[in-house]
Amino acid sequence: MRRTYGTLLLHLALLCHVPCVLGFGSGAPVTACVHMTPGHNYGGTSPVDPQTDPSPFTVSSSSTTYEPGQALTVTIEGGDYQGIILQARQPDDTTPIGTWSNLPDNTKLLECTSAGDSVTHANKDLKDDSSVYLWTAPSSNVGDIEFVATVAQNYSVFWVQLTSPQITGSGAGLGVYPNAFLLALVSTIYFIFLGNN
Repeated sequence: MRRTYGTLLLHLALLCHVPCVLGFGSGAPVTACVHMTPGHNYGGTSPVDPQTDPSPFTVSSSSTTYEPGQALTVTIEGGDYQGIILQARQPDDTTPIGTWSNLPDNTKLLECTSAGDSVTHANKDLKDDSSVYLWTAPSSNVGDIEFVATVAQNYSVFWVQLTSPQITGSGAGLGVYPNAFLLALVSTIYFIFLGNN
């Protein structure tokens, strides 16, 4: 009887570690929003490091420019993958911008700083080049952006913060040129009022 009780305790102890070994099969946690590292580990103690060799995956967009409110499609090319974290960001910034919608199968929204600002996987089913993600730019020009993705081929093989080529912001509003606008305005006022003296 004592041996059976000990065996039962051993099995229960092993079951307690299963979630740590399986990882985040139903999507990235909010804690991955900034650094975009999945946080996979073996048995809760040894972290799985990202790949350092060149990634087979690339992040591409349907356009090299965007206007406020415009929708762009984004694809992850390079083969099948199980996990993803996908955001639009300004270069050298970690805050996601814009919103995602009409997601492909096996993916879902992840709210990092606002509703719909990030995408993650909904399960471990394979995604591929046919998975198209729809991003909508903010209603005002926020300047140049890039799409940033962490892509996991499987639990232990993943690449962190892959970036698309920069997408140039254009369109209405002051956008990224408020200083140039203000300089032109001040110069015009100066010449109108003080240039006549």
